Amino acid sequence: MEFESEVMNAYMQLLVRDFNVKSTDRAMAIDTFEMSNIWKRKQPKVKLDPHMYKYILGIVNENHHWKLTNKGHDPSQKKALLLDPLGESSTDINRCKDVTRAFMRLRGINVSRWGCDRVPHPRQTDSTLLRALCIEIC
Repeated sequence: MEFESEVMNAYMQLLVRDFNVKSTDRAMAIDTFEMSNIWKRKQPKVKLDPHMYKYILGIVNENHHWKLTNKGHDPSQKKALLLDPLGESSTDINRCKDVTRAFMRLRGINVSRWGCDRVPHPRQTDSTLLRALCIEIC
């Protein structure tokens, strides 16, 4: 059974809302459909100022599989994060770097040294890991 994007979007909005209530830092979630288009290197339609957020979260659905990206993770360090419950490939890390650079460049941010990292996490064995990764990243 496939997890619907509407459910993922609603859940991400709840996580972001709770984070923004509890923290002085700001977070924003990009719609999964829009984030998947960004991941495919299509022109983004989302309008936001990355300077306003410490975390810009997006979840990509590729081949019926969900991946979490964090485009604004610590902007002073010019890093994005990619979390794939099945493990991050070097191809996906490079794609994350490329799409993040393109996304930030369109918003007037210097991206010459912007990279994409991964963080250690367990591999998915059930359906709860993505939820735990979403909570952990904020």
